[in-house]
Amino acid sequence: MDAQQIPLLDSTPEEIDQRTHLTLEETAARLGIGYSTLRRWIAQKRLPDSLFLRAPRLIRFRREALEAYLADKEFVNGTLPTPPKPRNS
Repeated sequence: MDAQQIPLLDSTPEEIDQRTHLTLEETAARLGIGYSTLRRWIAQKRLPDSLFLRAPRLIRFRREALEAYLADKEFVNGTLPTPPKPRNS
């Protein structure tokens, strides 16, 4: 395995900008919320499933889908307001 195939935990901002998927920590920072809040929003289905890929022990957010989602949202004091809970129809 060469160096480009090994995921780096301490990636530089330039390396993060080139990736197509973001970790939960990177996504939480982009949203201006905490890691635990992001995990809770995912569990409560407050974010669309189209934003991320889920494996048994891994979640990665699609950069382009996240940016498109955020383009339609209004931030308050630099953070994304709590998305509403899904309706039980």
